[in-house]
Amino acid sequence: MPLWSPPVKSAAWNRAEFIVAGILPVSLVVFGTISNLLSVTILATKESRKSSTNIYLIFLCIVDTLSLYQWNLDYAVAEFTGLQISQRSLFLCKSIEFLGNYTFHASASLLTMVSVDRALLLWSLQYKRKIAKPEIALIICIFIFVILFILNGYLLGLGYERTVSNGTPTILQCYQSQDRNDSMHSINSDQTGKCPANSSVKF
Repeated sequence: MPLWSPPVKSAAWNRAEFIVAGILPVSLVVFGTISNLLSVTILATKESRKSSTNIYLIFLCIVDTLSLYQWNLDYAVAEFTGLQISQRSLFLCKSIEFLGNYTFHASASLLTMVSVDRALLLWSLQYKRKIAKPEIALIICIFIFVILFILNGYLLGLGYERTVSNGTPTILQCYQSQDRNDSMHSINSDQTGKCPANSSVKF
């Protein structure tokens, strides 16, 4: 959904918004998923798996596929239903935002390893003989994923959901302490910054 919209929406604006915020993200998800799956299929053949670079590329395709769903699907659902996936529950909000950070860092790390691997293969004969092996590349990938989970995992422990019993819409906040008034994803904001008397907070 766009961050800005005109005061009066014309039919042309609604069509453009539907295409850009709805159809295009779904198309990217479908096309990107098929392309990455084909890439993984080719890279995972017996001969291709012998290259350490291809091991990094296989995991890069998987991570990039996950990142497609994190952003595109979230906003496409918002366009079709009026509510983002990340706004439907605290668990989904945390998971989607965590996935965005995690896949971004993982993708950058794997791209770096591809560049380093190719450069060292050209410059170092010892690296090519002793280190540039698929088994070692797999271990490095697992190490990257574990380290990034440790670095980003704390985000899953933040945020809260405030349920008000008097009919006021639920306040959903991710990666914010209870004392903050605004949030990255908020269904409704509490202007006073205080928890109402008839409310419960779920962490």
